[in-house]
Amino acid sequence: MSKLQNETFLVKILDLMRDDIENAHRGEFFHKFYDLREQRYTKVSSEVIRLYKNILRSAVKKFKNDRSMNNILSAAVSLSHNLIPTEAYDTEMDDIFTICLNVDDSRTKANVLKVFGEYNPESPLFKDYFDSQSNRVAADAIVVEAKKGLTPEIIDRIETFLKSSNPYFVSSGIYLVATLAEYFVDHSKHSEEQKQLARFFPTVSKFSNHPHEMVRKRALQSLTKVEVLKKAA
Repeated sequence: MSKLQNETFLVKILDLMRDDIENAHRGEFFHKFYDLREQRYTKVSSEVIRLYKNILRSAVKKFKNDRSMNNILSAAVSLSHNLIPTEAYDTEMDDIFTICLNVDDSRTKANVLKVFGEYNPESPLFKDYFDSQSNRVAADAIVVEAKKGLTPEIIDRIETFLKSSNPYFVSSGIYLVATLAEYFVDHSKHSEEQKQLARFFPTVSKFSNHPHEMVRKRALQSLTKVEVLKKAA
């Protein structure tokens, strides 16, 4: 398929997705969403960018009138990584995502923080969400800041998560250790960060026998990623 055909197809799909949102056709929307999620466009036209912005605007508008549309809004936000190259990210898109960040839905907030982490990682807003009541929002904000450097505050936050009486925060603490272990291993110059994270390896390993199924599964899923921390200990 030629580039032109690809572009024509993408424009048509995005146009239909906006119609799906407007008509609350969830099944049709997600069928297209899952197809697009498997793609990564490194260059797109201004028309694709315009259509994607309209999808976000429509999703926000629908969510404000129907909270059950939150899964569509959060999914639409997550497509930014597939559709929008870094150089195409502009102030208008930043404004739209800021609106999305302020909606009352933790999954959408977390996905927007991931967007900002990719397109605008130097933004000062991430620390504002460290104390979020949503474990997912707080964890995603911490990840972005932690990649800039494992400060004592970041280490303390991870430890607080792992010691929490709330299994959701414990699970997110394991997620933080695994995600950051993988990141700093891929960036070999960060051996000091690996050593700092190594203190959490025994805890994550222990959680593989945790009585709460969610914590146990997260720990078991993360063991491969954190195993490398044993060498840094």
